[in-house]
Amino acid sequence: MDIAELYETLYQESRQKFLAGNYQVDARIDDPLDTRRGLTLILRPDASVGESVQRFLRDLQNIEPRQYCYPQSDVHITVMPIISCIEGFTLSSLPIDRYIQRIDAALRGISPFCIDFSGITASPSCILVQGFPRDSSLKKIRDLVRTAFAAGNLYQTLEQRYPMRTAHATVCRLKEKLQDQSAFARFLHAHRHREFGTFMVKELELVFNDWYLRKEHLQVLHRFSLYPEK
Repeated sequence: MDIAELYETLYQESRQKFLAGNYQVDARIDDPLDTRRGLTLILRPDASVGESVQRFLRDLQNIEPRQYCYPQSDVHITVMPIISCIEGFTLSSLPIDRYIQRIDAALRGISPFCIDFSGITASPSCILVQGFPRDSSLKKIRDLVRTAFAAGNLYQTLEQRYPMRTAHATVCRLKEKLQDQSAFARFLHAHRHREFGTFMVKELELVFNDWYLRKEHLQVLHRFSLYPEK
């Protein structure tokens, strides 16, 4: 199954759940006692594409104003969750410099690459913008990072996850019951093929983050510039 087929399958399955009222609500979004934290390698769309996403979310909020929509500062694509979010996790015992060195070595020689943000899909609790890399660079990065951490003794949770295949950005999470699930499903259908633009990925960020990668809880540990080997 290619990435477009995967997005389509997710959309169709989730749309039926929205219509049937079998969707999921995230009750922890506003929980001030949520201590889930992780270590994640991410990339971000540029400002123009980010604003295009925000226009879509403003349209969405016209029909579902009480759901959690990501501000532009928080929209991202997860490249690799080095350490998945764990209750009470802190950086105090981690040799962060070694994580940075490991990732930097893995990224050596990777050139900037393009991602098209085209269309939306969904999970039973989220709305996602579909990302389509124009070449195999993102897959290569993921493979290289996974291999780099498999070869050492640094703490990580990569072996607990299936290999990541998509390049989506989660942009809305359901935190309350839908006001009108049929209207919500119609809105998603109307915007299924909405275009958001194309951006060039020139750098990745290693961040210490909460579950939602909110700016107020996020610490950028290092930025990795992409450049080809000479």
